[in-house]
Amino acid sequence: MMRSIVMLTMLTAVPAIRLRLEESEAPLFEEEDQTQVLAAADEEFQFIQNDVSANDDFNLLQKTNSQANWGFDKSDSTASVTLEKGASGTVKCDGCSGDTSDMVKPFWRFSKKTMRSGGKGVNSFSVPAKTHFYNAKDTMQCMKKKYILMLGDSTVVENLNDMILLLAGGPTKVSPDKFYQDVTHVPAHGVLEYDTPGGHMVNTYTARNRNQTVELKDQNLLVKYRFTGAAKLAGNCGGLEVLLEDQVKAEIEQLVENGGRRPDAIIIHSAMHDMCHSQVKKDHLSSFYGAIDRVGEELVKPWVKKGINVIWRGSYRFPKEEKTVDNPKLGDYRVPEKLDLLAKQTMEKHGGKFVDIADLLANVHDESGCCQTINSATTTFPHLGAVSVYHNKGAATFLSQLVSYKILDAICPA
Repeated sequence: MMRSIVMLTMLTAVPAIRLRLEESEAPLFEEEDQTQVLAAADEEFQFIQNDVSANDDFNLLQKTNSQANWGFDKSDSTASVTLEKGASGTVKCDGCSGDTSDMVKPFWRFSKKTMRSGGKGVNSFSVPAKTHFYNAKDTMQCMKKKYILMLGDSTVVENLNDMILLLAGGPTKVSPDKFYQDVTHVPAHGVLEYDTPGGHMVNTYTARNRNQTVELKDQNLLVKYRFTGAAKLAGNCGGLEVLLEDQVKAEIEQLVENGGRRPDAIIIHSAMHDMCHSQVKKDHLSSFYGAIDRVGEELVKPWVKKGINVIWRGSYRFPKEEKTVDNPKLGDYRVPEKLDLLAKQTMEKHGGKFVDIADLLANVHDESGCCQTINSATTTFPHLGAVSVYHNKGAATFLSQLVSYKILDAICPA
């Protein structure tokens, strides 16, 4: 039977982007109720950190508990470089590695501390000296001829969006405000298209932001993303144990084999939906602690043996937040340090890589007070930047970009 497709094509104000919305698209596995998928995606974006600084039930300061000393977050332990704002808003950094010119709003901060005044501009900020900045050209060079599979939650989608914007040509070719509007308002089935310096790129959404395929055929570049916060795309609060469910394992195996083209790199992350799971179940993060060893043995180890570059993106953690929360109350998404420790140990045991995001965040400083606590860094934790519940074009995205650079480092080591 012929399937009818209703299509709306709209040319945006930016010639490099074309938005096409489709009413139906064949799913990889069973079709889910798209109304439920949309509702679940909206719910995930509503995971907003409470203003814990005003809540006596939360202790923002690090406990002096020997069990919490996992050897992470060595704030100020690394050499740093300083990025300064030039007269025209450009970045000046003599000691920086790479090219900073394609950063979006690098000197703008939108946090709980600055949002009442509409945000705050800064004149400079420092990052670890080992940070490598990727411009559009470098990102294309890194990702071309690669198939990258990303498995995680909406914070990983933010990293994917950072990469897509750079692949599309960066902020000089694509309006960031329009880009963020597009990627945060795609319906259940939609397609975003970009005329990039490397050819025509197509990003197909088959369950809003929860199931995406990015193709740039001229560069033989393929990226696939599968939401792993729940077994079903219309769910939430599943946590790491979701990866071990039979249906999900079968789907991931199909994504890995991909008709004979296996991924060059697999990006994994799990934390926020484990926190949510613990809030609901009151089970002290059993979804993570009870699954991490099996994920290592049953997934990471076989992938590495197949020659795949397996990368665990660490959690968004801040140095002056409590590090041992394992029975969180509703709205508390401060990730325990132990989750990163176990993820790091698992990756090292089986030949994968661990990207230490907490160490990065602990060593980013500026005059606004960023980034020692959640409230000093973002208004919408666990999201960093504009691609979050507020979809605020004034929100800072610089932290998300710094995290994405670290992922690109792991995909394309020097």
